[in-house]
Amino acid sequence: MDTKTKRGLRQSLNRRRFLKLGTGIGAGLALGGTGLAGEAAARGKHAKGDEFMEIMHTRRSAREFEPTQIPDDHLQMILDAARTAPTAGNQQPWKFLVVRDEKMIDRIRERALEAQLGYRIKEEMGDEAKATARRQAEDYVAQCTSAKTFVVVLTDNESNYPSYNWHDGPLAAGYLILAARSLGYGSVYYTDSISETIIKDVFDMDDRYKVVCTIPLGIPKEWPAKPDKKDLADLVAYDSL
Repeated sequence: MDTKTKRGLRQSLNRRRFLKLGTGIGAGLALGGTGLAGEAAARGKHAKGDEFMEIMHTRRSAREFEPTQIPDDHLQMILDAARTAPTAGNQQPWKFLVVRDEKMIDRIRERALEAQLGYRIKEEMGDEAKATARRQAEDYVAQCTSAKTFVVVLTDNESNYPSYNWHDGPLAAGYLILAARSLGYGSVYYTDSISETIIKDVFDMDDRYKVVCTIPLGIPKEWPAKPDKKDLADLVAYDSL
């Protein structure tokens, strides 16, 4: 077997191992460990940094999901990871609004469609163009709201240090997204497609809470391809710019 073939087989096995990684992590957590460390402890081994790095590098923004619900224990693991994010003065200003009720998701879908139609359809457009824009809006919103579980990440304006909430909220959301990937689930960080205005309207939310983002969680219909990323050398400066 030549070197190229061997390398290809190793890469294929690594991909398969990672797709199964979530099951092992879940078992580790159930045994009282935390994340990768818990999974490794369950096997009597040290946690490997490359496993975590693989999670980082294979996270994708998934926007269309299978019609299956996330098990409760996996959802709790994901939320529990999110709450451990760093925060100013340990204020932990977040609230995680879990949305699973089909009626509430339908209401979000209706309001999101109204917003998309308002954005896409203009008075000066002809009838055919308007019909096309409507179909595009309907398809887009159906995709955005295809998950069976959504988590709305909120921050509390009455927290100890509210001026730092805009840092803390996205950190918790990032932890949530990575935890979801570690268990084999896809997600995406919505701020406009499912806007703060939509969430506050649907849930009759007062000004105490700020909507950071809305995150659908589930098994993607397909994992998006890896997007182009800038080279590290283009992004890093040492000691001076």
